[in-house]
Amino acid sequence: MTPREIFLNGCNEIAANFAYFKPTQKGQKLTKLTSDKEILFEIYFGSSMRNYSGSVSILPQIAIYCKRLKKLMQEELPYSTDLVFVSHLGHLTPRKQFRDWQLAGASFEPSVREISAAIKDYALPIFELFEDKRKAVEFMTQRGAKFNKNLSAFDLCPIYFVYYFGGKDAAEAFFN
Repeated sequence: MTPREIFLNGCNEIAANFAYFKPTQKGQKLTKLTSDKEILFEIYFGSSMRNYSGSVSILPQIAIYCKRLKKLMQEELPYSTDLVFVSHLGHLTPRKQFRDWQLAGASFEPSVREISAAIKDYALPIFELFEDKRKAVEFMTQRGAKFNKNLSAFDLCPIYFVYYFGGKDAAEAFFN
C-alpha cells in the first residue's frame, strides 16, 4: 500500500468508531453539528509531508466552530472567525504535548486504538460541554479554558464566544 492509502485507511478505521460524526475528505475530517445547528465539532487528521511506506504519521486535531459567532464578530470587527477552540489531540491527553502517531507496519492497530480512545476520553467531553452554549459559558467563567486536567486555563481563544453568549461580566470572569 502507498503511504496515502495507509493514512486514509487509518483515518477510516478511526472514523468507524464515531459513527455519529460525518466523514468528509475521504475520512480525513469528521464533523458533527449540535442540535441547534450553530456549533460544529471537527476532528481532523493531518498527515506528515515526510511519509513513506515505512513511516506514516497521523496528526489528530480537534476544533470547535460557531457560525453565529462569526456573524456577530463581522458586525463589530474587521477580523472575524468562527473558531472557538482548537487543539492537537496530544495536548488534551496526559502527555500535554504535540504528538503524532505512527500508522506504518505493526504500529497501525495500536495507534488506531490509542487515537480512538483519546478522542473518546478527552475530545468528546469537550464537545459535549459545548452542546449547550449557556453551560459552556458558565463552565468557562468558573474554570477558564481548562476543559480537562491536562489543559491550561489560560487559552484565550474562546473569549469571544464567552463574550457574545455570556456578556461582558462573563468575559471578564473568563479573562481573570
